[in-house]
Amino acid sequence: MKVILLTLYILLINLIHSNPKRIFKQYADAVVKIELLKNDKAMFDGTGFFVGKNGIILTNHHVVEKGLTSKYKLRVRLKNGEIFEDVEIGQCSDIRDIDLCLLKIKYKPKRYVKNSRKSYEIGEKVYIIGHPRGLEWSITDGILSGERKIKRGEIAKYETQITERYIDSIQISAPVNPGNSGGPIFDRRGKLLGVTTWRMVRKSAQNLNFGVNSIEALSFFNLYFPAISETHLARLNKKTKKYVKSTAKTKTNLSYKIKKLFKINLNLKRKIILDSNGYKRYEGEVLDGKYHGEGVLYYRGVMIKGNFQHGKIYYGIVFRGKNKEYEGGLGSSHEYEGKGKLYSPDGNLVFSGVFKSGKLNNFGRVNLVKNNQLIYRGDFSNNQFEGYGKYYYQNGKIAYEGRFLGGIYSGHGTSYNKDGSIKNTGHFYKGIFQR
Repeated sequence: MKVILLTLYILLINLIHSNPKRIFKQYADAVVKIELLKNDKAMFDGTGFFVGKNGIILTNHHVVEKGLTSKYKLRVRLKNGEIFEDVEIGQCSDIRDIDLCLLKIKYKPKRYVKNSRKSYEIGEKVYIIGHPRGLEWSITDGILSGERKIKRGEIAKYETQITERYIDSIQISAPVNPGNSGGPIFDRRGKLLGVTTWRMVRKSAQNLNFGVNSIEALSFFNLYFPAISETHLARLNKKTKKYVKSTAKTKTNLSYKIKKLFKINLNLKRKIILDSNGYKRYEGEVLDGKYHGEGVLYYRGVMIKGNFQHGKIYYGIVFRGKNKEYEGGLGSSHEYEGKGKLYSPDGNLVFSGVFKSGKLNNFGRVNLVKNNQLIYRGDFSNNQFEGYGKYYYQNGKIAYEGRFLGGIYSGHGTSYNKDGSIKNTGHFYKGIFQR
């Protein structure tokens, strides 16, 4: 009898804890909506969530990456309707690394995510809260389908950012749509399982959704907030007035690290730094002798403009002379790396896709222009036409529209005469019409 009662008690407790109404009520206010504005109009949005009482928000790097440029402005919205436009961007991992970012607003949330899991069970119930397709504060459910190690190249196949190493991730069946990125993934007890990050977008794939697991996320967080706790945060608030004296003694205390991370009360100075030959190397904000904040780097004949983080820049605009040459991800040596756009000297978009070590890599869309004349528009891979595209005559008329393979007409397509009339339509092989 005791065994039966104990079993019923356990089932009842599990039923209570797995109630999605309870999870939404407990954590909906901890979830925020992140919007990117251009000319005061919301262009992109995503999700984030509070990870402490001090207003720190965890989200995905790709949600806020455009906010690192001067063209876009970040805005954070709370469930209670409050809007914050003074958003401080803290440490962001390289988008090719773990795709996480920390933000901060001047707000002390009553609700925040404070419990997480360090182990996972395949088949357990999961819940995610976010803003899919702009449908604010939606909760969906599913199961934990698997634990995955996603490596560089594999994520590129999922049509998202590429990574430099293995990322410990979880696969879930809960529906994920644009707007969910950066949101929390909970178990049935409301403990954090991970951060919603990407989904596989293919006709042959259905409901394959992934998130950075909570272990990876907390490792990223603790890298910049070691052993953080409410005791530390309370102590931090009390020591704010003593900041100058405490940092004069040491730069390892938590107070200094948080202030350094979010540039709070720090003396960010605009400086011009010269190289060994007396030429201008950098102009902009500096922190502890490193490029930090808005600045311009002069490097090997080009000018790189963007937001620097502790001496590094991961996203920027590259100018050659007065002309914009490139906008997108940058590597450790300032080479083009990750998603980006390449422009011609006259300002036309030449390539939009993925770069690796400064070279075109992987699959992308391209507008190929020569002498101000559009030659090709379509899919591009491995430095050649690959996939669906349009090839043009010099008079601007379409010469061929269809599939390319190895830079040659190959597959179903239509060829045209110079006057625009149809020449052949059907299957092509190695540039020759077959049938």
